[in-house]
Amino acid sequence: MRIGFKHQFYNPNFLDSLNLSINENFLLESKLFQNLSKNLPLYDFHSDLKNIKAPTLLTYGDYDPLSDLAGKMLHEAIPQSKFELIKNCGHFPFIEKEAEFNQIVSTFVAQNN
Repeated sequence: MRIGFKHQFYNPNFLDSLNLSINENFLLESKLFQNLSKNLPLYDFHSDLKNIKAPTLLTYGDYDPLSDLAGKMLHEAIPQSKFELIKNCGHFPFIEKEAEFNQIVSTFVAQNN
């Protein structure tokens, strides 16, 4: 799995910092999820996102391909959302930019408490 996640990092030297725990039922659960998720691409939940009432923080690394696609779309759909893009960072900002990520989360929580 680490090989698959390698490209999710801006700096692949952080790959060893990714703690992966795979339980003994992983293969069975993966097969079940594949069966359950066959129709998932057909389900569009974006129209329901406008109903979220809680302040919402969306944090992405600029190297994460989801930041431009999903991140901005979610931000536009959730009324009280805040979108934070962390520079020179991939899919795991809590690993690659831990201090910056923690500061962003702490500030958001303090402002919305």
